[in-house]
Amino acid sequence: MHRSFDDTGANLTKNGIGTGAFKLDFYRVGEGAQIVRRPGYWGGPEGQGDAYLDAVHFVDLGEDEQAPISAIASGQIDWLYKISPKQLAVVNKIPDLNVLSAVTQQTPVIRFNIENTDPMARKAIQLATDNAEMLRIAYAGHGDPAENHHTAPTQPDYYDLGFRPKQDLAKARELWEASSMKGKSLKLTLGNTQGSWEQDTCQVLQEQCKKAGIDIQLEVLPQAEYWTVWDKSDFGLTFWTSRPLAVMLHKLAYKSGVPWNEAHFSSKKYDDALAAAAALTDANAASKHMKVCEEELLASTVMVQPFWTTLYTGGKAKVHNFKKHPAEYYHMRRLWMDS
Repeated sequence: MHRSFDDTGANLTKNGIGTGAFKLDFYRVGEGAQIVRRPGYWGGPEGQGDAYLDAVHFVDLGEDEQAPISAIASGQIDWLYKISPKQLAVVNKIPDLNVLSAVTQQTPVIRFNIENTDPMARKAIQLATDNAEMLRIAYAGHGDPAENHHTAPTQPDYYDLGFRPKQDLAKARELWEASSMKGKSLKLTLGNTQGSWEQDTCQVLQEQCKKAGIDIQLEVLPQAEYWTVWDKSDFGLTFWTSRPLAVMLHKLAYKSGVPWNEAHFSSKKYDDALAAAAALTDANAASKHMKVCEEELLASTVMVQPFWTTLYTGGKAKVHNFKKHPAEYYHMRRLWMDS
């Protein structure tokens, strides 16, 4: 944003002075938004630059997952913000529609508040789960199983510990019975913020835990309500977006005392290793320190991280030059349409 942003009220909709080829025309909660081509844009000939469209209109169709599919099939819209794996079969039947995909570091993280939960119970749940099965059933296999430490093999500073989570129902039952949670249930809170597949994932976990005698109760909240408790629940699913480097993500999510540390995780050994990794520009060298971070998260049993997602978007064939970004950035530069 422009340096005057804070001094002029810090209101994006009223004073969104950016450097891009488009400017915000309007933004209405529950309705949508529109960006229009910026006149006199510095980035190209005759003030047009890379903005080939006059305007782009974003339409809010609510939480009904079928509504966007119906809208594009009927010609009301030209592009879908996202397509879930369960929607692919239907979308692929729509005439003159292209589907794009991107391998990402986006992931559902089913994390514990480690200040309020028994470590033995946490380990029991981790051992009761099968990440590959959650991926196959809840996300139709469109991704890769994760390793319960929130560092992706596609990130340059990832360190391969050689560890792959393995389900052990007998050990899970033994630990649960020996924990303070014996005879009790644990509530898992979620908000389907990315779609109903989040609930599907939790239901698979619930069934897996049941085989080890572990009672998980699901609390499914409306999306807006979930974001008021996402960092307060003892056990909850949060969807984390991509970051180019693991160290960037870990500084946001697990460094002691940071606002988004929803697990309330704290470890000096972890913090020191993270600081050492962040000080390096060589990702391969940084990975040696990220090894410690990964080990510390596993040792504290912070999460069940089921899988890394492959994401999809798509739209009418008349839309040209759209690129799917792994962090779901929607760059409208150089985008054009048939008349």
